[in-house]
Amino acid sequence: MISKGRIIYVCANDGTDTRVVKELKTLSEKNEIIFIGCNKKSEDNFIENYVNRKFIFKSSHRNPVTYLLFNVVIVFLRLRYRCTSIHIVDEQTFLFVWLSCLFKPVTLDIFDSIFLKYNLPNDKGLMLKRLLYGLSENIIVTDQKRKNLLPVEFQRKSVILPNVPFRVCHLDEKVRLCKGNVVRFGCFGTLTEDRGISFLSQIVKLSPKVEITCAGWIPRAETRRTIENSISFKFLGILQQHDVFKVMQETDFLCMIYPSNNLNNQYASPNKLYDAIHLGIPVICNDDMEVAKYVDQYKLGITLSRREIEHPDQSVVDKIMNFVPLSVSIYEELKVLHCWENFEEELINCHS
Repeated sequence: MISKGRIIYVCANDGTDTRVVKELKTLSEKNEIIFIGCNKKSEDNFIENYVNRKFIFKSSHRNPVTYLLFNVVIVFLRLRYRCTSIHIVDEQTFLFVWLSCLFKPVTLDIFDSIFLKYNLPNDKGLMLKRLLYGLSENIIVTDQKRKNLLPVEFQRKSVILPNVPFRVCHLDEKVRLCKGNVVRFGCFGTLTEDRGISFLSQIVKLSPKVEITCAGWIPRAETRRTIENSISFKFLGILQQHDVFKVMQETDFLCMIYPSNNLNNQYASPNKLYDAIHLGIPVICNDDMEVAKYVDQYKLGITLSRREIEHPDQSVVDKIMNFVPLSVSIYEELKVLHCWENFEEELINCHS
């Protein structure tokens, strides 16, 4: 197939992020992709089949030198190749490389908004937003609520691309219900104390019939100690999406707990929820997330108060044990709505 375009794809990780992999897979079907990223620990990346060239620097996304290198490579690529467009993941990355992207169509892809992390929705921080959003031809957000948190003047150029997985064709005949001797929890993604590890470590102490399987990134030493010092935790490292799904199929509940210290977390649109829908697994989440309303509406799992998350007791364990999941048919209906194939064309159109 003759390439219709050449996209420079820039993000502050090495391509192991699930959403990055999905986007690269979709974009690579009609474009040549040049990937620019970084990873201080040089983890294996999962993008080999979707990129034509890659520049992954062994440095931290917090190191200013990393972004200097990003700029040098972007300028080099623009001089060396005929690049048709640039895809930038997150505002903070674009803030450091916008100058080298001038006069090329830019799609700004907001996974985790730096403005929402600092509680600056809508017109707050407008001057800086006008620079970043004004230089962007398209702005990708994960849902309508996040779109509404953009300044009104830039909402017209925004595209909604939810954190949904590719369609999972097979679903077990029965949805899991923890009636066996062991209750299995899954915790995936960025693993920190305030994203479920502390809660699960306390649940383990309350019930001997608990096992936790986790996979993903462990950025903090205290979290690693919690996982390594408990026989109830099993850590599998960083896995590709299809491997995560295989592990998820062996769990009874998927942990989807976020801190509520900023708007970015309160308005989180986690892929975990949609993964759970595709696999017919109930979630456990905190009720101060916006997405908890959706969980309650469709009875997709258990929502817990902040007190129950931080100080779980036997009543919380009982609530989990007595949860009655949805029927398979309802999960099947929801997964048809929440699959990546429904939104691929939107992403492709951003670079057409």
